[in-house]
Amino acid sequence: MDLGLVARLKVVCPQFGGGLGAPVALDQGTPATFDKSYYSQLLNKKGILQIDQALNIDPATKVRVKFLAGSTSPFTSDFVVSMIKLGNVGVLQGTNGEIRRICSAIN
Repeated sequence: MDLGLVARLKVVCPQFGGGLGAPVALDQGTPATFDKSYYSQLLNKKGILQIDQALNIDPATKVRVKFLAGSTSPFTSDFVVSMIKLGNVGVLQGTNGEIRRICSAIN
């Protein structure tokens, strides 16, 4: 992670609580705009969550991060496609599913 970002996050959200109590946006560049800047931030080691930054480290996803951060990025159309897929997942309701207490284990 970018050392400047690490220093700022330590002030805002220290390990053992306290701090300024200010919210931290996952998109550090343009938090109020729906755009592709998030991917550019990952390339610059400014991903807030470890799992987000891992997208730029893992060889299986790094190419996609670079592509989405690029000047010809199809970010908006790709996002639409992903939301349609997510909407078709088929969430279980009522007694057909369960909320797991531990994500990796059936209750």
